[in-house]
Amino acid sequence: MKDTLKQTPRVILQKSHKVEYGELRRFAAATGNDNPIFQNQDAAKEAGYRDILAVPTFPDFFNYIEEICSILDLELPRLTLCSQNIDWFRPLYAAEDLDIKVTLASSTEQRNANMRLVWLTIDTEAQTKRGIPIFKSSRTFIYTTTVR
Repeated sequence: MKDTLKQTPRVILQKSHKVEYGELRRFAAATGNDNPIFQNQDAAKEAGYRDILAVPTFPDFFNYIEEICSILDLELPRLTLCSQNIDWFRPLYAAEDLDIKVTLASSTEQRNANMRLVWLTIDTEAQTKRGIPIFKSSRTFIYTTTVR
């Protein structure tokens, strides 16, 4: 197993991000979600929310997969997403400032005569600048290489 994958858990990436109205609207449209609370401030407020909400799958926006592959010295085409779970702690609104933390939570290697599989769990957590948790996304990948 690559040395970059041996130390778990460990934080591999931290970023700040301001959630923009346009990215929420575009993400909702791209996922086919036409519920007005994800696109229109007035509709969101009429429904009892303070602003436009992020759609439930919006944490996918923060996947940073190319950066993660670079940090962990992985080839992107060899990485396959197997599962994903998103836990929401409260709604995410437009114009919020977030701190994003990406953690390599675990890695497990399996080998046979021809192939090496590495199971990776990568967690992404978002919180407000005041430390209030918004969501945690946990993704499991398989990284495949040929044994020589």
